[in-house]
Amino acid sequence: MRRRKKLRLVRKFILIYSMLAIVFLFVFGSIFYWQFTQFNFTNIQKHAMSTAVLIAETVDFTGLETITQPQDQFGTSYKRIFLDLNYAAAIQPDVAFVYAMRQRSDGQWVFTIDADIEEDENNNGVIDPDERSAEIGEFYDVSCCPDLPNAIYGPSVDQEITHDEWGSWISGYAPIYDNNGSVIGIVGVDIFADEVISSNSLVANLITITLILAFILSFIGGLIGIYAVKKQTKEIQKELEIRNEDLERLVKTRTNALEKLMAMAVHELRAPLTSARFGVESLCDLGKCNKGMNERIKQVTGVMVGMSRLVSDILEASKANLKKTAVKKTQGSFGPLVNQIADEFKVEAINKGLKLDVQSYKNLPKFWFDPEKMTQVLRNLTSNAVKYTDSGSITIITSYLASKKMLRLEVVDTGIGMTEKQMKQIFEPFVRVNSGEQEGTGLGLAIVKGIVEAHGGKVGVKSIKGQGSTFWFEIPNRK
Repeated sequence: MRRRKKLRLVRKFILIYSMLAIVFLFVFGSIFYWQFTQFNFTNIQKHAMSTAVLIAETVDFTGLETITQPQDQFGTSYKRIFLDLNYAAAIQPDVAFVYAMRQRSDGQWVFTIDADIEEDENNNGVIDPDERSAEIGEFYDVSCCPDLPNAIYGPSVDQEITHDEWGSWISGYAPIYDNNGSVIGIVGVDIFADEVISSNSLVANLITITLILAFILSFIGGLIGIYAVKKQTKEIQKELEIRNEDLERLVKTRTNALEKLMAMAVHELRAPLTSARFGVESLCDLGKCNKGMNERIKQVTGVMVGMSRLVSDILEASKANLKKTAVKKTQGSFGPLVNQIADEFKVEAINKGLKLDVQSYKNLPKFWFDPEKMTQVLRNLTSNAVKYTDSGSITIITSYLASKKMLRLEVVDTGIGMTEKQMKQIFEPFVRVNSGEQEGTGLGLAIVKGIVEAHGGKVGVKSIKGQGSTFWFEIPNRK
């Protein structure tokens, strides 16, 4: 049993280990992916902002404040700044767009210069709306880029990647100062984020593949472990079965030997005891014994009868302990047997001032039981009740458990009772409640248990120290 528990624990350990490995890899992969994406995002933010600052510091924005109308694109300042911004974008391949913007007095943001050159990218002969550059003074909704207005106070950058029909990017912003140190606009730089997204996706795919492989390997490892454990279990179980068979044969051999020994010992003891008893009883048949000798002979005869009974009880108790108690069941009424035992002990109970009652189930069906063995059971239970009860009453209750189809008998007394420890031991051979005050061998209840269990039933006791005991048994109604 312990080995089976250990093997079950091993199987559980393998499964739990596999699951923990998967969970660990998932958590580790998630943390790694989060840190990796944060690292990439932080790097592209720094790059976008530093590029915007570099352009704002290196490009000559003189005259930018004069560019306010679309026709200003033909002016010298516009052309110079446009070319410089376009060149700054061209020398850095990851820069998508560069533009200059300003804030109007009403708080709205408008384009000053969009350095994106208009091209017919789809070769349809016209510049479509999505191919057109922003015009001077064209309104720009900064709600999509809440960090853009902050650039008038210093460099800023978007906090997330923007995705639209032109691609994916992140924007950095830097303030443009005039010769007096006043902010006259901001430089915006859009940096392509496709590489960052691609690397993040690649890492995510690698982590996913790793988790899948880890799951498959853990699953396979778990199956191999379980198979190995099962194989070992079968081998151990086979070995245990062989050992159990050997033990069963050994126990059976020793049990049979012990049973034969007990039977032989009982026969060897009972036969001479019986002969001696009859011999002693016949001593006075010739009429030469006086009164004192007759009394002494009766005492010796009583001792011999007790010794014969003890020898028989030892045999019965040994059979009960070896589960060898044999019963011969016949179908009959249980009530008359109870009444017979009650009548047998009524005089003894009255002599002790006890009340002995019988309560029987009215419609008790006929039962299959061994009358001789059940007489022995009732006699032992009733005898103990009378023996260990000094005042009060003894009640024998017979009932029928229809749901279980079982006969239940209880012997209730108001005697000395028992402790919890005594109740656990009371059905063991040679165990007595008060061995110093009452005569007995302590075998009666062991015999009761053996007979009841031989009938397919069970026996028990409920007791409170100093208040009495209830001994009960239940037997099924089957042949």
